Formats: sequence, structure tokens, C-alpha cells
Amino acid sequence: MKTDFHLHTEFSPDSNTPMEDIIAAALRERADAICITDHLDLGDPFEPYYKYVSEDYMNHFKKIDECKEKYSGIIKIAKGMEVGYIKGFEKENQKFVNDYDLDFVIGSIHNLGDIDYYVADNDPNDFIKIETLYLDLILQMIDTVNYYNVLGHINYPCKFLGFREKLFIYNDFSDRIDEIFKKLVSKGKGMEVNTSCLQTEGAFDAFLPVLKRYKELGGEIVTIGSDSHNTKNVAKSFEQAQAMLLKAGFNYLTVFEERLPSFYAID
Repeated sequence: MKTDFHLHTEFSPDSNTPMEDIIAAALRERADAICITDHLDLGDPFEPYYKYVSEDYMNHFKKIDECKEKYSGIIKIAKGMEVGYIKGFEKENQKFVNDYDLDFVIGSIHNLGDIDYYVADNDPNDFIKIETLYLDLILQMIDTVNYYNVLGHINYPCKFLGFREKLFIYNDFSDRIDEIFKKLVSKGKGMEVNTSCLQTEGAFDAFLPVLKRYKELGGEIVTIGSDSHNTKNVAKSFEQAQAMLLKAGFNYLTVFEERLPSFYAID
């Protein structure tokens, strides 16, 4: 089964790709199931989420429902959201998830403080320091909120300017990674293999021990997401991600419907 459970459309501030263009790209890639997971990052000073109101979200989700019906029997389309955690906005995020009929929620961290590290001129030597800060915020999120199904892009700083040639190595962060995985498993949450964070040479090989450790600690729920904001990256590197999961000991991929997981054998 070919799935892409992390996709952005024109509703996300950092994408201008129409939803049906994303779906068309998924069909070209022969995907069986996808999930539209546009951004909700309330409180993020670097993204203009303040301009969105309830009517915008209702129209957005209505469009997803229309596409689900239009493409029924052709491709399975789930209605999701990528909810960014920022301290102080926990109740607003929870209310949002409660108010809308979602299939799937990714819990993510995008904001590390008063610097937009994604576009900052980062010193490559600071990678360990910034990734450690990021993992600490993930732990804070896991301890604080419960509205998500899977943890998004644990290796997100690998996409930051200055860090894009860096590899996410298990041994560099083993204590924090283990703590994150133990807590995810105990709470019935999963993790995502985000292929956009694995585009550097050697990234898949480096990430394999991370997945193996997740499996060793009882992890079973795992999704694959391209995190694509355009048509060219939909389902990108899926075959490599699937092969890596098999090597790590996973026999099943997870998809969600009405917030409940279903498991499908990896081909």
C-alpha cells in the first residue's frame, strides 16, 4: 500500500498548490491513500495564522470532503491537520481538534523561540545544540497535550538553512530519543517517517537505527509523509522509506480514519 499522510495545499501559508493538484500528483504516483494535513500553528510569530477564521477552516474541510466524494473508489483521502505546538496555546489547539471532524492529526514543533531557524543563517556546528533544543520541546509537547496521533518530523532541524547536510544520528541524542519513544508508546501515539527530512546523502541509513530503536521500545504505529508543499514532492522517496521500515522490523504501515489507526502490510 502506498500512502502519503503529510501533504500541504494552498491553505497552508507556505504553499500555494491547489488541493486537486496535490491529489492529481498522488494519482500519478499511484498512491492508494493520502491525508491533507495543512498547518495550524497558533501563536507562531513567523506565520500569518492570525488571518484565518472559522469560516476559512470550514471551507477548507468542506473542500476535502468534496474531494473525498469525488475521488471515492479511486484514491482514499483523509482529512487531517498538522498542529504545531507552542506553549500557551494548548487549549486553543485542543478545541480546534475537538471542533472539527478530523481523521488524523500530526503533532509538530515548528517554532524554537524568537529566531526563525528554518531561514536563519545557522552555523553547522550548532546542529547538535539546536536539535537537542528541538527534542526537549517535543518532550514538553508529549507531556502537555494529547490531541495528536503521531509525532511529526523528529529530525526537523535537518531542513534548516545551514543544517541541510547534517545527519540525524541516534547516538547523538539517544537519551532524549529513548524518552520520547517510551512516552509515545505509553500514550498510544505513533511517529512519522518524514521523507522531506531524509534527502541528504546517507540520511536513510543514518535514520535506520532510530526506527529500530522505536521498534525495540514497543513502537508499532508509523506513518510515511512527504511533507510536500508542491506537486513534485508528493510521495517522494516512498520506496526508500518502505524498505527502511522493513529493515527496522516493521511489517505494517499505519493509516488513520476518524482518528483510529488501521494497519496495512508493507509490500
